[in-house]
Amino acid sequence: MRKVLALLMLCALAFAGWHAADPKAEAIEADIAARASEAVAPLAAHPIEVETDGRDVRLAGVADSAEARDALIDAARAVRGVRVVEAAIEVLPAASPYVFTATKATDGTLTLAGHAPSEAVRDAIVAGAKERAGGSGVVDEITLATGVPDGDWQAMIDAALASLEHLNSGSASLADLTGAIVGAAPSTEELAAAARALEASPGIDWTNGTWLELGIEDPYRFEARMLRTGPVRLSGYAPSAEARDALTGAAEALRDTPPAGGLIVALPGPAEDWEEKAAAGLDLLAKLLQGTVMLVDQRAILEGQVETDPEAKAIEAAAAGAWELRLTVLNPDPASHLTIRVDRDGGVSAEGRLPRGFSRRELDEPMPDLKGASFEGDGGGAPEDWSKAAIGVAAVLPRFREAEIDVRGDRIRVTGQLSRGFNAEEARSALRSAAGPAWTVEFDVSEAPPEAVFVARVENGTTELAGILPAGLTAEDVTALFPTAEGSATLTGGGEGDAETWQPLIAALARIAPASETLEAKMRGGELSLAAALRSGYTARDVTALIGDAAGDTWETTLDLTETEPAEGDVRVSLATGETEDYHNGFWMPRVSFAPDPETCSAKAGELLEQSQVTFVTGSAEIDTEAQYLINRLAAIALNCLAETGQTLVVGGHTDTVGDAQSNIRLSRDRANAVADALAARGVPRDHLLAFGYGSFRPVADNETEEGRAKNRRITFAFIE
Repeated sequence: MRKVLALLMLCALAFAGWHAADPKAEAIEADIAARASEAVAPLAAHPIEVETDGRDVRLAGVADSAEARDALIDAARAVRGVRVVEAAIEVLPAASPYVFTATKATDGTLTLAGHAPSEAVRDAIVAGAKERAGGSGVVDEITLATGVPDGDWQAMIDAALASLEHLNSGSASLADLTGAIVGAAPSTEELAAAARALEASPGIDWTNGTWLELGIEDPYRFEARMLRTGPVRLSGYAPSAEARDALTGAAEALRDTPPAGGLIVALPGPAEDWEEKAAAGLDLLAKLLQGTVMLVDQRAILEGQVETDPEAKAIEAAAAGAWELRLTVLNPDPASHLTIRVDRDGGVSAEGRLPRGFSRRELDEPMPDLKGASFEGDGGGAPEDWSKAAIGVAAVLPRFREAEIDVRGDRIRVTGQLSRGFNAEEARSALRSAAGPAWTVEFDVSEAPPEAVFVARVENGTTELAGILPAGLTAEDVTALFPTAEGSATLTGGGEGDAETWQPLIAALARIAPASETLEAKMRGGELSLAAALRSGYTARDVTALIGDAAGDTWETTLDLTETEPAEGDVRVSLATGETEDYHNGFWMPRVSFAPDPETCSAKAGELLEQSQVTFVTGSAEIDTEAQYLINRLAAIALNCLAETGQTLVVGGHTDTVGDAQSNIRLSRDRANAVADALAARGVPRDHLLAFGYGSFRPVADNETEEGRAKNRRITFAFIE
């Protein structure tokens, strides 16, 4: 019994002791929590939650980097009395470029996306957007990330939102310190206010693509007024900046001086052919002494003064019933004139006004080819003199290959080229003798040249050239294209042929010659025959493409080409670019040489991608076959930039706005990865390649047009340290 009582007493004492110790344990735990919170607070860029369990500490929250996270853990461990530190700290990803987009729908809803450096900044951005959106909603898709550029990021975004506030709908985007805004404003005042709002963020390089959106009740009007002297005056609207600039340039050309007034870019625009119709109106205006061209919605009006009835009728014909014409003819009794044309196909045409009293038979009998032509009558001039002019023209007309003969006033002006075998002086004398002294003859006529022909042969490293070159090409010009032809060329000039169509084809043959073991080519009469045995690395496809580009639709070509397979390490000069290329890993890679710093590397790649974009099979990440040559050139730049410098190449994929945003991000990421894999296949170190998909968030053009969407579907390169 005593033992039982003793045991009960011991249990009671133990319980009392434990119960007395519990408040002390709680105090110790609270002290550790306070001192741990005090230790990590100076190091935390974001809120950190500190929890304790006895002497164990748990940290939760986010940090800008792994180093910042480790510093928080070390600070907690250094607190006296802490036994274990457990961390649930998420490291924010680094974003480059650092982007933000705000899209305003027609109902006023704002959709925010991109990056923010902290919860506080994100909350402030969203709060500001809600205040500006009024009763409309705000969709928050902002994620936290490090890499915010220098400057007040929140203020930059506020300027973008302030500008959007003045638009009916639109989109603003930031990428580092570059910004762009597009959208429609309801009035010129709001349009100006949107532009001023951007000025509140002077550290941003803004591209302003906003426009005026007219109300449906306003007529869409364009007017160009031209007096006899002074500049053309423009007023009204144009549907785009490009249309405004094109019409302003056309108006300037009418008077060779900048026009007065100006056009306002305004949407919604008129019918699709509006710009073409406005340009056609300016062409018609040029035919007037003075007048006005107007487009009012779908109406097209031309009014003004012309000198003669034929001029008025010519304008009526050019207008083709599409214009309301209000023309005043100042001189309804114009002078007689006759214009006869002979084209290279042997066709003869004529137009004009014959003098009163002149018999049409006097024209048709000596020149039966004109019987089908229609002429006006009752013109001024002496019929007997015109009879002699008709006889003179008939005497020389059959001698021409092509000509224009104009009989007007007291002059007969002849321009053109005689057929082969006829003499210019004899033709001039025949016309003067038949026309008589009443007419002054102006004769600007050339004789037919010999037929042009060009032959090139390559054998045993020597090139032989022979033939007659068309006028405009000299033997020196052609020989300079063939370095191995010096001393072996028998070329003359002055042949019949179009130098502009001969020169590119001869230049193409000059590029093919050093790529051939043997070659024989002949150009004559619009036909080219080429037989060549090609050196290593040169393909029939490349030669055919080069010849095809140079020949165009002018030349008929016959090609007989044989190839030699390339081997690793072979060297060639590209027929497409003239660059020296090496055969490596199954690809011909151009040689590049420049200082491989990030700025230069990015600029070199950017120049290529500005000229030609990497294309893909529609709706997929499969690189188009036609883009492989561009990939080779980009790989050569990447190898030069990454081989020794330790740089990293960021391959960016971009899409247009067609489809949902998430699908576009995935497609752009897959395409960027496909390009990175293609570069790696060509020897670019894969561990120095990063691929990012930006979806549609970084447009460079208007997604409302097919041309703009095509520009936005692109691949970008950025080299970083």
